[in-house]
Amino acid sequence: MSYIAEHYFGKTRQWLYQRINGNIINGKPADFTPEELKTLSFALSELGNIMKDTSLCIMR
Repeated sequence: MSYIAEHYFGKTRQWLYQRINGNIINGKPADFTPEELKTLSFALSELGNIMKDTSLCIMR
């Protein structure tokens, strides 16, 4: 999670966890903007593809 926070958002892992967990920040639940949700979706998809490719290499 810290890799995603730093590499894709330029933020800390605490920032990412606050949004995932909906922590209360300045009296409001932390949430992702629509653009941040797109970035998170892209990050998870990209990392998933990397893991799939790595898995295939291991099996060879």
